[in-house]
Amino acid sequence: MAQIQVERKISFPVDAVFQSAVHDCDNAELWKVLRTSRCHLELDRPTHSGLTALHISVLQKNLDGVKMLLGFGADPDIPDENGFTPLHTASAAGLLQIAAMLLLHHARVFALTKDGDLPVDLATDSRMVNLLTTQMLQTAHRELYLQSWIIHHLRVAFKILMTLLTAFLQLTVRILIDVVKFLAGTFIYHQSRARNKTPTENHNSSAK
Repeated sequence: MAQIQVERKISFPVDAVFQSAVHDCDNAELWKVLRTSRCHLELDRPTHSGLTALHISVLQKNLDGVKMLLGFGADPDIPDENGFTPLHTASAAGLLQIAAMLLLHHARVFALTKDGDLPVDLATDSRMVNLLTTQMLQTAHRELYLQSWIIHHLRVAFKILMTLLTAFLQLTVRILIDVVKFLAGTFIYHQSRARNKTPTENHNSSAK
């Protein structure tokens, strides 16, 4: 009697495959799972150690993994239990290319750890210090420019509002003056008519 062999296929949860690819630096598998199952993944969910996939890829100096995670929408500003963002980690480890990649994806250069350290405070490499300092100056300049732009336009808006309010008040006052003049004229007219009535008219009015 012929025996039928049945092949059993074991499938793992997508999250497990994703975490395995991250931990093993298996970029081919990471690309595959990101491309096919991105909508089912929580890229920024921390592991039991409090690290996100991006943290782990930074710690493993996996530049391509960092690129893929950022490209698929990983948040570069999620802190670990000590307040370290991936940029803090890259700065402390002297990973210049990874730090530049994180900054390219708008990592916050002014983020603070629980001890109050900026990424630049943890840098020991002069090139890293230059990179982060330059980014800090550019960010500060942009924020100052934005603040000055907002203040300028608020002043313009305030002037326009005051002009409209002044015009409205002037129009309201003119209308009130015209109403008062009309009422006063009407009152004076009726008073004048009452005084100028002839005795006959008064008699007729009394008779009625």
